[in-house]
Amino acid sequence: MKSARALPPQALAALLLAVFVVWFGYSVMLPVLPSFIQAADAGLTTDAVARHTGLASSLYTLALFLFAPLWGWFSDRHSRRSVIIVGLLGYGVSLLGIVSFGGLAGLYLERLTSGLFAAAISPVASAVIGDCAPNENWRARRLAWLGMAATAGLFLGPAVGAAAAVHSGANLAFASTAALAIITAIGSLALLPQCLPSGNLRTTAQDAAGRKVVHVLLALSLVLGVAVGVFEVGLALRGDRTLGLGSAKLALLFAECSLVMFVAQAIVFSPLFKAAATWRTIAPGLAVMGAGVLMLPWSTGLLSLSIAVGLVAASGGILVPVFTYWISLAAGPQQGANLGSQLAVASLGQGIGSAVVGLLFNSGLVPNIPFLLAAALLGFSAAMSLGATARIRGLEPAAL
Repeated sequence: MKSARALPPQALAALLLAVFVVWFGYSVMLPVLPSFIQAADAGLTTDAVARHTGLASSLYTLALFLFAPLWGWFSDRHSRRSVIIVGLLGYGVSLLGIVSFGGLAGLYLERLTSGLFAAAISPVASAVIGDCAPNENWRARRLAWLGMAATAGLFLGPAVGAAAAVHSGANLAFASTAALAIITAIGSLALLPQCLPSGNLRTTAQDAAGRKVVHVLLALSLVLGVAVGVFEVGLALRGDRTLGLGSAKLALLFAECSLVMFVAQAIVFSPLFKAAATWRTIAPGLAVMGAGVLMLPWSTGLLSLSIAVGLVAASGGILVPVFTYWISLAAGPQQGANLGSQLAVASLGQGIGSAVVGLLFNSGLVPNIPFLLAAALLGFSAAMSLGATARIRGLEPAAL
């Protein structure tokens, strides 16, 4: 089996910037979305603004769910580079559209089209890494770098969006992100190779085992997405409505979440650990996340909330790149479609988790039922994953 040629540094930098841009663009919108909606229609009530905020955000998640597997499938059969370039250009143009047209209709159209084109970036960038990986440790570390680039975008975006809204209006943040996306697309045209499935990928004889592993990891990614959705929305609602922490302290907790995730992603695939042994983190990681989710409704102060956030962020920061690595390794020539499916099911799970909290947070049925359900689901998945890891270990990445 021939060895793939590792990506040159400039091509890897283009991939990292592409992933950073789309997640930065997503998060830069978060703090300014309610005020943008209010400015678009001054007659809206507070409840109407909240409703439009939720619907506009859900459109983006829905687009990721619908289109990520399709972009990945297309990249498997044609060109990874072309998909990334089209995704970046479309993403930039969609952001310029909201600057040009504004209004609620423009906002909804932008969220849908931005999600459509953003869905092309992260899974296909990961597939490029898999195509060009000379060995499993190189693959693992570069996939972790992509996760860190996404986390950096999520961390920096809200601060930039909030600052832009205060000093020069949200449109400047949107226009700047659009320009960065278009510039990155032009750079990608020159820097990215025409990567297609290479001889470094798994053979046909291994595909049946690989498919089983992918199915297990997609199911776990769905569970992880549900837990993240429950935790994020639950933290915001409990911190604001129940504990009265205020926006500044909540922003600090979410910043902690991003920083812990960034560090965890850097550590899990560092030279300190062997990539082939990372399957051992799956069951403990799910269990730790379950403990963090379960701790949230009984946390009454900033310190206890910080501990809960740290547990969830650390386990999520480890599990997401581990899932991506093993899916990439198991997927063979269908990396694009399978990695796109990972983003799709994670987005679906996050949407489900967010909806569950929104519907049941003050339902009066069972106290703290969304958190109990999420923790139980994580605990059950941790127990079930103990048996599934035998299939993952059977991939034997060291033989590649």
